Amino acid sequence: MTGVPRHIVEHRLNIREGCPLVRQKRRSQAANRNQAIQEEVEKLVDAGIMKEVHYHSWLSNPVMVKKHDDSWRMCVDFKDLNKACPKNGYPLPEKDWKVKSLCGFPFKCFLDANKGYHQIKMAKEDEEKTTFITSQVVFCYSKMPFGLRNSGATYQRLVDRAFHKQIGRNLEVYVDDLVIKSPTEDEIIRDIEETFKTLREINMKLNPKNVPSG
Repeated sequence: MTGVPRHIVEHRLNIREGCPLVRQKRRSQAANRNQAIQEEVEKLVDAGIMKEVHYHSWLSNPVMVKKHDDSWRMCVDFKDLNKACPKNGYPLPEKDWKVKSLCGFPFKCFLDANKGYHQIKMAKEDEEKTTFITSQVVFCYSKMPFGLRNSGATYQRLVDRAFHKQIGRNLEVYVDDLVIKSPTEDEIIRDIEETFKTLREINMKLNPKNVPSG
């Protein structure tokens, strides 16, 4: 994924001046977790979402979370980095209100932005602050990862700006879920075309498993 162009959006940390750098001590991982970390890192490096780092200031540890299917999800413990970043007050949508706004529309199309956060680039000067340590190599994110403070606000601001002409009229957006809503079959086709035009303009990709066909 090449990601959304920087002139449209990028994620900045805005670390408070004078905050001390924190290098977390490396935490040992069980063999199965190390294997899962290695596999996930390889996929993200291949996708251009993270890269190897040789010099770094901040350092965090990966945290493995068991998913419902017994596979592992890799997160990074950014608690120390997040403490150094002021909170972005950009308002996030209320899920219940978004669900209610779909009522009365018989035609709906659900879209899933593929790894939506990972399609937003980190500011160049902030990339190496997201550094974390694995069993052998140190990596950082070149695209915005989950778990960073204000990442949700950065993403929501992007979709609010990109789809401002549609939100409320024929589209609702909640995190990386997009729902097109239309009163007639003819209009749902036009609304899907309008949505895909905007997605192409900002170079945002969808999860191919959830793209409508037919």
